[in-house]
Amino acid sequence: FAEHFSAWQTLFLFAKHFSVWQTIFLFAKVFFVCQKLSLFAKDIFVWQTPKWKSLETTQNGLFYPAMALDSNLNIVYSEFTDTAVPTYQIRRISNFLGGPAPTKASLSNALLTSYPTALKVSPFTTTSTKLFVGTMNSKLLRLTTANATAGWTDISGPGFIGSISDIEFGTNENQIFVTFHNYGVTNIWYTPNGGTNWYS
Repeated sequence: FAEHFSAWQTLFLFAKHFSVWQTIFLFAKVFFVCQKLSLFAKDIFVWQTPKWKSLETTQNGLFYPAMALDSNLNIVYSEFTDTAVPTYQIRRISNFLGGPAPTKASLSNALLTSYPTALKVSPFTTTSTKLFVGTMNSKLLRLTTANATAGWTDISGPGFIGSISDIEFGTNENQIFVTFHNYGVTNIWYTPNGGTNWYS
């Protein structure tokens, strides 16, 4: 799940569980995966020689918002909640490679009722973005064509409790693993059929 985090976040998270050399390898890998894309305290940066270019300076969202990259379409998705209202939303940033100004849009829906805490782009859909969104209030949402006009579907399990911390896939898009924060709850759930049935 390195693509959800900046290099510094990844270094911090993995340093607890791996040796120094393993951590350095992961630190380097996140730059490769994200194509020199980084996140630091709500600002998103992309490396364009000879300097870093800021893609988003509007101070919405959590201090370290969830983030995902569609490397096929070169689109960044980031939690972008307006905490003053609050309005729960996801920021979509495209056309950021080479152009003078990126294209930005905010995605929101009645199903998004809390902070997005985990974002994951499906690697199995490559001509459009299929984005999976985990939230602080135990929801798992699937967005089809998130790169254009998104279709939102709630695929949460009835036993979900806690804040979703990570979303991963098995050998296809229907095999989904979800992990949760919080103590005293079932922390790992799995579906073999795209959310129709969930197992712990």
